[in-house]
Amino acid sequence: MIFNRLSIGGKLWAAVATIILSLVAVLAGTSINTSRINAAASTALGQANTKSELVHSWASMTTLNV
Repeated sequence: MIFNRLSIGGKLWAAVATIILSLVAVLAGTSINTSRINAAASTALGQANTKSELVHSWASMTTLNV
């Protein structure tokens, strides 16, 4: 194997590079998951805002009729 022929310094740098690539992969996955969660939260917030406006409108009309 080519890894067996590397010096100790080369093996250490290979380990560092592997760790950095792993961290980048985790960061990318987290970023994708966060964007999905933000989109879902935005949709839910929009629906809640619409319901709140409808409730406020209904309450205003009910108050005027009483």
